[in-house]
Amino acid sequence: MNAKRPTTSPNAGLIAVLEWFTQQELFDAEITIRGDSLLAIQQMFGAWKINKGIYAPLAYKARGLRAQFTNMRGEWIERDHNQIADGLAKAAVERAKAAVERARVEA
Repeated sequence: MNAKRPTTSPNAGLIAVLEWFTQQELFDAEITIRGDSLLAIQQMFGAWKINKGIYAPLAYKARGLRAQFTNMRGEWIERDHNQIADGLAKAAVERAKAAVERARVEA
């Protein structure tokens, strides 16, 4: 297995953020989404198309959610400059996995 290959779609995080913005009704707010996935940023805010593949459904869902916002832009940042956010995201995933496991055990 390639150590650099992502195990989750960068669009999953984008979807979570966009759903939160939707719940807060921030449709006309000035929002900048920064991310270290050039693919996700370009698919949502640039000119790159979404190709077929395992992550395509998530990319289309993210693009649909993003369309609700009138003043949102994306900015790609190098992964080396995103270590803190990456660590926080990984910690959130681990907490979510633990919560799911607890719920499974309790059921």
